[in-house]
Amino acid sequence: MDLDDSAVTGPGGLLERFAQLPDPRARRGRRHPLAALLVVAAAAVLAGARSSAATGQFSRAVPQATLARLGTWQRPWSTWHVAPSETTLRWVLQQVDADELDRVVGGWLAGQAAAGHGPVAVDGKVLRGARQPGGHQAHLSAALTHDSGTVLAQREVVATTNETTQLAPLLDGVGLAGRVVTADALHPPPARPATWPSGAPTTCSPSRATSRAWPRRPAGWLPRSFPPAHTTVDRGHGRIERRSLHAAPARTTFPGARQVLVLTRHVTGLKGGKPRTEVADGITSLDACRAGPARLGVLVRGQWQIENRAHWVRDVTSGEDRSQVRAGHGPQVMACLRNLAVSLLRLAGEANIAAGLRDTAWERSRAFALPGT
Repeated sequence: MDLDDSAVTGPGGLLERFAQLPDPRARRGRRHPLAALLVVAAAAVLAGARSSAATGQFSRAVPQATLARLGTWQRPWSTWHVAPSETTLRWVLQQVDADELDRVVGGWLAGQAAAGHGPVAVDGKVLRGARQPGGHQAHLSAALTHDSGTVLAQREVVATTNETTQLAPLLDGVGLAGRVVTADALHPPPARPATWPSGAPTTCSPSRATSRAWPRRPAGWLPRSFPPAHTTVDRGHGRIERRSLHAAPARTTFPGARQVLVLTRHVTGLKGGKPRTEVADGITSLDACRAGPARLGVLVRGQWQIENRAHWVRDVTSGEDRSQVRAGHGPQVMACLRNLAVSLLRLAGEANIAAGLRDTAWERSRAFALPGT
C-alpha cells in the first residue's frame, strides 16, 4: 500500500487523531507538530524499536517525502525537512498525556478493526523493567477483543489502587452494547456493582481459586443439581487436554450472578510425565438461555487471548519486561505504541508478529504503509 493511499493525512487518520492530544510543550521553541512526532515514534516501534535511542535512529532515516507529508519542521529558505531528534522524541514520549493517548489509539483501533459485538477480555500486566519514582513497578490494565486481538483500551493502575477500581474507567470509552466482558476473579467485587459502566456488560469470571460465590467445599466437589458437562478434547503442543465445564443456575447473593460454573482441566503429556488436573470456578451474569456450557467454555478460553495475543507478544517479541524506559509517562506510552504496532500488523493480515516486525525493519517505508500509519 502506498503512503498516499494510507490514512496518515486523510480524515480520521492517525495524524488527525494525534493532533487532538494536548501538547505538553511550551509554545516557544516548538518546531515539529506533536502529531508528527507520535506518528514517527509509532512507526519506529512498528519497525522493532525498543528504546529511545532506537526510535531516534529510525527517525534519522525517515525519507524527506514522508517528513514533508507529516509536516515536520522545514528549515527557513529551504525545502529540507528536519527529522525529529532522539532528544525531542524521548522528551515528548515522557510528557504526553498517556491516558489520553491510550484513549485516542484505542478508539481509532476499534473503528479500524470493525470488532462489532465480539467478547472483550480484561486483564492487567506489570512492566517489570520499568520502576516508577518510589520504587513501584508500572502496572497497566487493558481490554482486548477475543476475535481480532485488538487492544481497545489501556489504563495505568496507580500504586495506591488496584485493577478493580480501574475497571469502570478502562471500559468507559469502549462500546459495550451487546458485548460480553470476560475477566478474572479480581474484577467483579460483590460490594461494587455500581462502579461498572452504565449499561453494565455481562461478565464471565474464571478463577483458579475458589470463588466467593461458593461456600467452602472439597476440591473437585460438584452439587447434584449440576447438569451434564460440556467436554472438549484438544491434542497439541505435546499434550492431550480434556476440558469439562459444568454450569448451573446461581443460588448465591453475589450481585448480578445468573449462573455458576466449574471448569475441570485434565492434562496428560504425550511423552509421559505426571498428569495434572486443575479446577476453576466462575460466575457469569449470562443466563442459561444466552449461554450454555458450550458457549461459556468458549468465553473462558477466550479470556486467555489477552495473555497470548497481547502480554506474551509484548514481552517475548518486543522485550517489554526488559525495557528500561521508565521516566515520566514513557512506560505507558511505549506500551500503547506496542499495542498499536501489534494491532496494525494483525489488521494487515500478519499471523506472525515477530516476522512482521522484521519485515518492517528491513523495509522501513512499510512502517508508513500499513493501514492507518
